[in-house]
Amino acid sequence: MRAFIIRPFGKKESLDKVEINFDDIERLLINPALERLRIHGRTTIEIMRAGNIREDMFNRLLTADLVIADISLHNPNVFYELGIRHAFRDKYTLLLRSDASKVPFDLQTDRYLPYKHTDPASSIDDLVRALQQTLASEKSDSPVFQYLPHLKPEDAALFLAVPREFLEAVERAKNKKLRGDLRLLASEAEGFVWEIEGMRIVARALDEIDSLHGAKKTWETIRNQVPDDLEANLALSSIYERLDDYSQSEQALNQVFKLKSLSREKLSEVHALHGDLLRSEWAQSWRNIAEPEALRKSALRSPLLGRAFQAFWKAFRHDLNNFDSAINALALLIIETSLANDMPNVWKGLFDENEEDNSEHELKKRLKQIVQLKSTAALALDAERQRLDREDNTDFWFECSEAAFLCLTSDSPDRITQQYADALAVSPTYAREVMHNQLVVFQKLGVRSSSVTAALEAFKDSDLSKSSETRSLQSISNRILLFAGHRADTGYLTEGNIDKFTADIREKIQQELQHGNILFGLAGGSNGGDILFHEICSELDIKTRIYIPSAMEGFIGKYVSPGGASWVERFWTLCDSARKDKRLFILDEMDSMDELPRWLQEKSGYNTRRRNHLWMLHHALALTGEITLLVFWDGKPSDGKGDVADLVEIATSNGIKVVRIPAEREPLRQQA
Repeated sequence: MRAFIIRPFGKKESLDKVEINFDDIERLLINPALERLRIHGRTTIEIMRAGNIREDMFNRLLTADLVIADISLHNPNVFYELGIRHAFRDKYTLLLRSDASKVPFDLQTDRYLPYKHTDPASSIDDLVRALQQTLASEKSDSPVFQYLPHLKPEDAALFLAVPREFLEAVERAKNKKLRGDLRLLASEAEGFVWEIEGMRIVARALDEIDSLHGAKKTWETIRNQVPDDLEANLALSSIYERLDDYSQSEQALNQVFKLKSLSREKLSEVHALHGDLLRSEWAQSWRNIAEPEALRKSALRSPLLGRAFQAFWKAFRHDLNNFDSAINALALLIIETSLANDMPNVWKGLFDENEEDNSEHELKKRLKQIVQLKSTAALALDAERQRLDREDNTDFWFECSEAAFLCLTSDSPDRITQQYADALAVSPTYAREVMHNQLVVFQKLGVRSSSVTAALEAFKDSDLSKSSETRSLQSISNRILLFAGHRADTGYLTEGNIDKFTADIREKIQQELQHGNILFGLAGGSNGGDILFHEICSELDIKTRIYIPSAMEGFIGKYVSPGGASWVERFWTLCDSARKDKRLFILDEMDSMDELPRWLQEKSGYNTRRRNHLWMLHHALALTGEITLLVFWDGKPSDGKGDVADLVEIATSNGIKVVRIPAEREPLRQQA
């Protein structure tokens, strides 16, 4: 989360001639409070040093998640900047003032936090609480929006420009389905003024390639910063539902229902997601019942069936172009009426004994709704087909919906099989799974059996296996080894100790093998520990992936050849083998080893070495399974520039097991 601080600078006198050091107020009060809440903060003075004050200042005033304004003085710049913030953003602005100043008359009705100018640090706890309350509040703190309740705040995304190079990197990773690269890019966006929009773009890409866990983590990061973010909550509701976490899915939807500014189209989307959730809960409630008749009775009796229909019906009524909701509502009605006709006693049992006529009335009412929904859904589908034809466009979800509608309304097996085959040809794996799962529900319930059999015929040659991410979750015995270690040219490996350390690395790998199958080993390609790890894994028949952060020539020149010619030969032997099996990964083909992409060069404390470690870590997390970080390390604290200790800290914070092989540097060969 980012904050922008509006304040006077240096030492200034209040109206009562009391001197206040505003630089000390930020250093001793504001910064410690922000650090405690893990919020990044910047002031106008930093923008002045960087130049282009107008554009950058306006950008931060409009896009900062939080603005802190010190109104201790009648400073025109402070009030000008505060006025801009209040005019465009309705929430998350906190006012401060010292005890040596008076509040201007126009702001006396607004909330502000007083502090002691002689002892600002004594108010840190109060400021932390005030910031927490400000960020948690749903109420407007801008007098402009308070007095003009129909005024709508500007969307901060309109003022954020995500760097073109970042967008291109996301697109490349998405096209190659590199989950680890996308996770890395999401983490690298943090701290920039455009971080929320950058992470949003990455989250959408992870969604598109069906990386549920990566998308979930990224959307959750966005929602942690902006709790009422509409897109994040809608996406998370869908992801939680697909992961069978119905409670969290419901919570995300409830957060959206609280929003008062939803358009009819968005409200329709929210009700449709609620329908998806209720339908999944309904299917979960009976799918494991072994006896077919008991299963069908349980499905009909469940109140979730009716609630799911109502949610889809509401979605369609809010937006008559929402053909998908109409088809889902129709499907649930057909299931309910078919089961009611097959099991009339069960159907009657859903109503009071004195209301048998009511059960017949309700059945007739639903049959009439089926006729109506068939007609309206057909019209909505036709309108969408015409729109797609005019735009010369293809939408795989539309193709899926058309196939589902035909299965519900047609008795022609050949047409149904062909329609599903056409939809499968343009649909990604997760859409195929959705279609297949919906058909399995009908199959288990024995509803429209001949049509469903014809539809399932199209899936015979379709790959319905789960994504690699989901598959690996199902087998916790699959383990991943991530390795990092000191290089030979830094004095840690010599002719006298290399055999000992090689044996130590082999022993630790063999110990990990005892805990379960090792799916992959991941390491860089530097001389010393990295190359030893790859060679030992090859001897133990463990596949490894080699991660090179930049252009091969520059990498070899800096991290391989300083160890001697033999290390270069061993490096190329490993790379030739890895290339054949597509196990060689190169992050960026830049000429310079020390140069980051232009959009990353302003990131504080970041360099190529740290980026490579994070890249490997995110690839390991994307593979899932149980991860162990094996480090050949002297145990010294991090230099903050991406060394082994830095990777250990990051891995530990992600709950990864760390196994250390102690390393010692030869006294006579200590080098940088």
